[in-house]
Amino acid sequence: MPKITFIGAGSAVFAREIITDLLAIDGMDTGTLALVDIDPLRLELAHRIVARIVSLAGKKWTILASADRRSVLADSDFVISCIEVAGLPNVRHDYEIPLKYGVDQCIGDTIGPGGIFKALRTGPAWLDILHDAEQLCPKALVMNYTNPMSLLTLTALRGSRMATVGLCHSIQDNTHELAEYLGI
Repeated sequence: MPKITFIGAGSAVFAREIITDLLAIDGMDTGTLALVDIDPLRLELAHRIVARIVSLAGKKWTILASADRRSVLADSDFVISCIEVAGLPNVRHDYEIPLKYGVDQCIGDTIGPGGIFKALRTGPAWLDILHDAEQLCPKALVMNYTNPMSLLTLTALRGSRMATVGLCHSIQDNTHELAEYLGI
């Protein structure tokens, strides 16, 4: 039975999408989902959403929820990260400050000055998570969905011993859009 720890589970829409996808995999009928978020209200919402998803899928997963990642990381087989350090109000600054100086970024949390702002804000927390994982679940595969995904994945590969991959959940939509543009 796999144990999957989702850090940043308070991003309820994103957590819902990823967990729905996980439960759609053949053979993923039982295991443990550990949800972690520092915001207790968002964590409770995520817990209720995930419990409903598991129930609707007819699966038999145990669901844990904690604001303390160290209390649930032990023995995780997979660690999924989708954190937002310093909250959503800062995301606006990642876009608006560069725009004030003439830098119009397509996506301010991934590239350009906004991506650098977010990386500087997120990197220390990310390394703390990885170092906890090194101690508590050193054989786990870490899947990073946090932006700027490529820079944070590089940080993980250079700054920790954890096996880490960077993923982007929107890629499925992008492939369909590109195919539509190309008429294929």
